[in-house]
Amino acid sequence: MRLIRLICMTCIIALLCSCSGGNNYSGEIPDLKFTPVKYDSEGKSCFYLFDDNPEHLDKDFLADGESPSSIAHFGGLVPGVYTVFSYHHRGSAAESEADLFFDVLFCTQDEAEFEIRAIGLDHDWQWNKAWADFSGVDVFLPEYLKTFDCTCRGRCSCKKADGECKNGCACTVRNELVKSDSARFVGLHKRIKLKSGESGLLSELIPVIGEERINEIRHGGYDEPVWLMMEFEIISGEMSVDTVAYTDKANARDNFNTMKKGRVRKEPQFKGIAENAPIVTAELTYVFGDTTKPGPLPVRIFNQKYPEGYIAADGSFATNVNTWKDPKAITAESAESDMMLLSYRDEEKLSLYGEAAEDKNDVWYFDPFHTSLYEDSDNADFVPNIPMSEVDYPVGGERIPRDFYSRYVCNLGNFGVRYIYTFNLKNEAESEKIFKFSLNSVSGQLYRFSLHRGDELVRDDGGRYIMKRFDMDPQENPKSTLEPKERLKPSKYTQTEEFLLEPGGEYTLKFEVVTLTGCDAPMTNILSVE
Repeated sequence: MRLIRLICMTCIIALLCSCSGGNNYSGEIPDLKFTPVKYDSEGKSCFYLFDDNPEHLDKDFLADGESPSSIAHFGGLVPGVYTVFSYHHRGSAAESEADLFFDVLFCTQDEAEFEIRAIGLDHDWQWNKAWADFSGVDVFLPEYLKTFDCTCRGRCSCKKADGECKNGCACTVRNELVKSDSARFVGLHKRIKLKSGESGLLSELIPVIGEERINEIRHGGYDEPVWLMMEFEIISGEMSVDTVAYTDKANARDNFNTMKKGRVRKEPQFKGIAENAPIVTAELTYVFGDTTKPGPLPVRIFNQKYPEGYIAADGSFATNVNTWKDPKAITAESAESDMMLLSYRDEEKLSLYGEAAEDKNDVWYFDPFHTSLYEDSDNADFVPNIPMSEVDYPVGGERIPRDFYSRYVCNLGNFGVRYIYTFNLKNEAESEKIFKFSLNSVSGQLYRFSLHRGDELVRDDGGRYIMKRFDMDPQENPKSTLEPKERLKPSKYTQTEEFLLEPGGEYTLKFEVVTLTGCDAPMTNILSVE
């Protein structure tokens, strides 16, 4: 069965790849293949520690609970550069009147030396501020804040920036610039030495966090989050890093040597380590001539549905989404090579295998190439987290059934991952051309860019990230019986950046995009020319 389907798929691919990808562009169609960055500029190995499971904490993940446990445990960390993404809501982890704190524990069984380089923290939904502090780059939010000249305030949905509202009351839409303030984390870039068996908490190693900025790691009400972005370097020795939550630091510290290593809970969010920095790069080349007509620029995409390549003639491709995402959720094909390949060691996984299953292991793989299968007590041969190659998955143009997505697919999003595109653009025409890069999504991702002609900087972002426009004020659901009424699902917004290419000019465009936490990740990217 699989052989016949693959033969048919090969025929489909041959047909797709024989086309020119549209009448407007006759040049060579570039391949879209993302490459993860494994080493920094000094040749040091890079890693990504991603921690979003469970998203809502409960008493099973308290370092000072009845059965003490960390949230996530990353052991055997060797010298290299590590970026941490950790995001959790308070959930039911503690009584409503109790303080709940989030922290990071650094340990070593031998001597080790490390340095914390960058931190971004948020507990109050200010994602852009956390990213600005972590990256050291300001964030510009165009037409973001609304000031109302009437009593309706937040219930007044603005339609335009000129003050006209849908229900007639006046408001003003204005811009906001979020300034980076990395210097407030006093204590960065200092070498920290841990002796054998010694441990240190982030809130103590960077004292300002545990003192005047303690609220930044304190969960507020039931649903309040804490989001951490952090970069550190292990200079020598071997270490482990745990994310932890506690109500009493002293009690938690008594458990650090004996607490359980945070397990994987069955839910759409995951955790794990990727053996690369949270950076992927891609390079595409387009040459324009007098016969190039306005319209989309084709790109060739590769994934498990189209291993030999699929030409997206409409110039669109999807990122920040698993290959197997429900097709109703996104309309373009997934690039797939952009995804972080996360793995997480969890001894509890061994207990999920069926009695007759063989070759058991304690490592979860969260990527497009493994399923999210968690347990099946009625199947003696059951194996969790099996490779997607063992599933009768859709190929070519076959539709992905909804039950396939809900049963098998890891809900990946690449949060905190920087996408860095290099576009090599050559205009051989006698007239100007305009290259367009459009971002379409529900969320407000951040992006940066710079256009060079040789050594000359032609246009850039002004030295800051720009937040893509998004539906920050969805309409009320007329069927809602609540007060205030529930909101409808936000609309997708498209933001387009245009780059003028003069006749005979050769340009290099660097374009970076990043999706923060608290977002609906899938992104449709669209390339076109005028």
